[in-house]
Amino acid sequence: AAGPLIKLSIAGAPAAGASQAYFYPYDGEAIDAAAAQSIDRGPRGLTLTLTPGPAFKSGKPPAALAGVLDVGGRAFEVTAPAGPPLAGAAGLGPPAPAGAGALALTFAAAFLGGLILNLMPCVFPVLAMKGGALVGHAHEPGRARLQGLAYLGGVVIAFLALGGGLIAARAAGEAVGWGFQLQSPPVVAALALVMLAVALDLSGVFEVGASVQAAAGRAPDARGDGAGVVRAGLTGLLAVAVAAPCTAPFMAGAVGFALTQSAPVALGVFLALGFGMAAPFVALAFAPGLLRRLPRPGPWMEGLKKALAFPMYAAAAWLAWVYAESAGADRLVNLLAAAVLVALAAWLFGASQRAGAIGRRAGPGLAGAGAALALGLAAAFWPSGAQLAPQPFSPERLATLRAEHRPVFVNFTAAWCVTCQVNDRVALAGPRVADAFGKAGVVYLKGDWTDRDATIEQALAEHGRAGVPLYLMYPASGGEAEVLPQILTEGIVVDAARRASRPAAVAER
Repeated sequence: AAGPLIKLSIAGAPAAGASQAYFYPYDGEAIDAAAAQSIDRGPRGLTLTLTPGPAFKSGKPPAALAGVLDVGGRAFEVTAPAGPPLAGAAGLGPPAPAGAGALALTFAAAFLGGLILNLMPCVFPVLAMKGGALVGHAHEPGRARLQGLAYLGGVVIAFLALGGGLIAARAAGEAVGWGFQLQSPPVVAALALVMLAVALDLSGVFEVGASVQAAAGRAPDARGDGAGVVRAGLTGLLAVAVAAPCTAPFMAGAVGFALTQSAPVALGVFLALGFGMAAPFVALAFAPGLLRRLPRPGPWMEGLKKALAFPMYAAAAWLAWVYAESAGADRLVNLLAAAVLVALAAWLFGASQRAGAIGRRAGPGLAGAGAALALGLAAAFWPSGAQLAPQPFSPERLATLRAEHRPVFVNFTAAWCVTCQVNDRVALAGPRVADAFGKAGVVYLKGDWTDRDATIEQALAEHGRAGVPLYLMYPASGGEAEVLPQILTEGIVVDAARRASRPAAVAER
């Protein structure tokens, strides 16, 4: 006990780094179960601050505190005798600083880990794009060095930002690790769309940093110095963003060590990772002898640039798969719709560039590109808003509900039916329909015909249909089902729910 509070100190692997913990004593009078339990983490454990109960306030506190400790969803039986806090738990001040030798070894491991990170598959698409840019300036040493330094700056800034975010999140009690940003579906969606935009740029759909007229008069990648430097810096940022899922050899230990040290030391480790990752391209940019061995820029550069677009398309597809795994397959349609709109925006922007290059009005194309891009972003980050939880359709379930005089809405749909998916999101996902179904007591059944199903085929045939969508609203009165239109609106569904909920005497009028 520490004054009016109790400190429960736990050390060991299960407790180290835990972000959530709660103690349930066997003795109901040991602590105040209604009071909050704060957690303080240390490098090898944690300390819970508890409010004493009647047993500790009686003047004869128990010699030990026994109970069950819930650590991140895992339960452990503990018996804690009275005594000083355990070494390596929490509440003992900051961890001891590492010695100079340990720091030097950690920084070297971080640099080597960043260097090896260039060989990881998830980084290849961006590095291929950067390699293509260096080839374009192989015989312009000054511009090559400038772009190498800009790439280094982008990589270092990205690593420091990720490291700072990771340190701040862990200090706030979040159980996060390397690659935490790709655990956020919106971040994954944004990266997928950025990769797609870069691929479309490399494919020549539009140009970034130079007008089409200037590009036509020079080598395909010969953009101005300012645009090239910005592009190189953004390439560095993008490379680190997609490198997050990969952990190279020597890197895991360095990052783990960084998270047990003070913020300046931890950021130093991430800085070493950044220097290691950028080192090969910076060295190549500052090696004129190697660059001069490359062929001079010419028409072949256009083919190389377009070939390098395909790793970027592959990266966008991979990120879309990650998004589906994280957010769910139902949300993937939003990202795919956004991808189509972003591609449309890129094409319209490219058309406006070409129009401006030959003296025509570029305004309409720019306006259309802006509108398509805005719609694409809205589609990607539009909330799912699903308010209704359907039950699986079966003739037996339908018969049971009708015998109970319950109004029933049956949605025969399929994943490959575009009309069905639009209706689901436009007419059936809003709170207005959910509220109407709740007030009317409507039970929602969903017949999924994505795969062959003889039961659903028979139900469709009974209503004279050979395909989906088919929407049926069965009234509580026990009458025949009302067949709703194939193109739904919220108003149509809400009105049908109101009619279906009327008692038999009213429904017969």
